[in-house]
Amino acid sequence: MVVSLALLTQPASATFRGSNGKIAYSSGGSIYGVKPDGTGRTRIAANATRPAFSPLGRRIAFERTINGNRDIAVMQADGSGVRRLTYRPAAEGDPAFAPDGAGVALTRKVSGNWDIYRMKADGTGLTRVTKSAYRDYGPAWSSKQTIAFVRNVGGNHDIYTARPGAGRRRVTSRATHDSSPAWSPDSRKIAFVRSGDIYTINLATRALRRLTRSGGFDPSWSPRGTKIAFSRGPTRGREIYVMRADGRGVPRRVTAERGDALSPDWQSSGHDPVIAGAGDIACDPAGRYFNGGAGTKTLCRGQHTANRLLNMDLDKIFALGDDQYTKGTLSQFQQSYDSSWGALRTITAPSVGNHEYRTPSAAGYFDYFNGVDSAAGPAGNRDEGYYSYDVGANWHVVVLNSACGYSGDGGTVPGGCDAGSPQEQWLRADLSANARPCTLAYFHHARFSSAENVRAFWDALYDSGVDLVLNGHDHTYERSAPQTPSGELDRDRGIRQIIVGTGGKSHGALNSDVPNREVANNDTYGILKLTLRPASYRWEFLPEVGKTFADRGTTNCH
Repeated sequence: MVVSLALLTQPASATFRGSNGKIAYSSGGSIYGVKPDGTGRTRIAANATRPAFSPLGRRIAFERTINGNRDIAVMQADGSGVRRLTYRPAAEGDPAFAPDGAGVALTRKVSGNWDIYRMKADGTGLTRVTKSAYRDYGPAWSSKQTIAFVRNVGGNHDIYTARPGAGRRRVTSRATHDSSPAWSPDSRKIAFVRSGDIYTINLATRALRRLTRSGGFDPSWSPRGTKIAFSRGPTRGREIYVMRADGRGVPRRVTAERGDALSPDWQSSGHDPVIAGAGDIACDPAGRYFNGGAGTKTLCRGQHTANRLLNMDLDKIFALGDDQYTKGTLSQFQQSYDSSWGALRTITAPSVGNHEYRTPSAAGYFDYFNGVDSAAGPAGNRDEGYYSYDVGANWHVVVLNSACGYSGDGGTVPGGCDAGSPQEQWLRADLSANARPCTLAYFHHARFSSAENVRAFWDALYDSGVDLVLNGHDHTYERSAPQTPSGELDRDRGIRQIIVGTGGKSHGALNSDVPNREVANNDTYGILKLTLRPASYRWEFLPEVGKTFADRGTTNCH
């Protein structure tokens, strides 16, 4: 069925605090990005319009036409990892992210009525926000959880706001055409379009200010709140401009499309990096508990932990090994992992586990993450499986291969894991070359629980002042105090170990002989979120929806 969104002519915009990043906009059926000074124009995605950045600027929600239907999709800010959020035979558009990044507001037409809806950023949980006989459209979500939208009553278009539990509030009330509400980053003002020009209204004082007198559409505030991007020009000839937020001075044109540049949205940037993940994730798709990916109440919960990730603004995802059961073949990855955590593969930095090596040389794992028969890629070199990367300006991350000699696993990392092995020598050289103040390492097997054979890793990590080690393998969540490689408490230079084998496959027993353990749980699936600050890190265990166990804290880097 072909539907039309022709009536949604004035998309909304929301801006969240941060540094001024790029401006995304629509032109010719594609989304482009450009720096605020007009340089660095790049195409982000084709068959995509009306971009809306997430609060931290790492994702973009947008409209996409598929089989004649206009639906909502989301992608990373660079255009990778496109995921469709809606699959309904209804007209849907005008996406706007919630201030926590976990929800998306949208306009939806059902049975002839246009209303505002909201859903989770993973595409589930669709709920209706407005329900009236009038046409409601163009939602914009403020940083304080209030949604502004346009209501058309008898041809008069006015701005309203809606807040859960607080009803509807009319913001403008004139016999004019008011549209395109855009919240300022502090949520004190709304910029909007009135009869072809841009105005702002102060929500507390109701003071109205006209910013343009030569036309303007689709306003979007800069994250610092000092400027506004907007579209101006004749139909099929509009360009993106930037002006001061008080309207003074001459607007600067930042595009030269010679087409129609519309719907600008300003990216918030400069935030602390956030990474998240777990290990021991995806069940064998041929297993009795897989259940088409839904799992049972207690087993095969990979889709449920993936939903946690899909609702977050992340720089990277870490997969801590045994990412795919039972043998980690390419077919198993494609049928199971890919349908859950695989939705975020483009930002995943994986580590390999012993179950992947039950396919000789972990071929399925490397084929999935690097590409079939590719010698290298996001999972490191095929014959090594260890690598490193940087996150933000202050963090270095080391990913190791701890699959060293486990019985029945069909092969091990070449050279093993002992002192003097190629991997241990590479690790020491990598750490020696690292100049960043904070360092994180992760690999599948935990030194203080299940893997004496990774002692050489710990010796090298401790010698270089590494701050945190993450592991899987044990199907539990366990956090230990900072300690030495021999298990002695050391709060000055010790390394904190956190086991996050809670990705969804199953639960395991707690080892009773773990030194310096502070927290332990073996009945809750979930993911670990790390906020990587310039000189510290904050950890937070996030359980799957409906569970209550949690763990959080902050530690300074060495």
